[in-house]
Amino acid sequence: MGGIIFAYYVLATVVPIDKIIGRFYPIFGALLVFMSVGLIIGLAVSDHSFYSQGLDVATNFHPTDLPLWPLLFITIACGAVSGFHATQSPLMARCMQNEKSGRFIFYGAMIMLWAAAAYLIKRDKLHWVCTIPAMFMTAVTVTYLANAEIGFSLPMNISTMIGVGATLAATIAFLIGYKPNAQLIAEEK
Repeated sequence: MGGIIFAYYVLATVVPIDKIIGRFYPIFGALLVFMSVGLIIGLAVSDHSFYSQGLDVATNFHPTDLPLWPLLFITIACGAVSGFHATQSPLMARCMQNEKSGRFIFYGAMIMLWAAAAYLIKRDKLHWVCTIPAMFMTAVTVTYLANAEIGFSLPMNISTMIGVGATLAATIAFLIGYKPNAQLIAEEK
């Protein structure tokens, strides 16, 4: 099995995206949904309870007290660039010549999400498809910068409040500052 996974990894890394990955992703997506639904149903009808420590969001179980929030999401994003997940986002992995560029790219992604949301709201389209991920990325990024040694080295509880506050401020400013533009809407029709 390991050989099949390694062969797929090599193939997905060197072959153009539309030749292999684009053909298999609908199957992978369907399998993921099937497994998730099956797991939820299995847990719901069995006598096993959910892992209780996983539901305790107030306690940090990491041995060196590293915070789960926002590091989990930073780790997932970085894994998409540097780890096995590179097969899941080959465009990103192939665009970066150096992993040090990751921070700039992901901060840029947050900004581009806000820009895409602004584009959509100006045209009276469903902007929430970009606004919600932009809000999440803003909270993760600002919290990380406030807490990390490369940032302000603030305690996690204060960093989280700053991250959430910055996200609320950005969202309120966005919703107040951007309204549908009647002229743009008329030009597109």
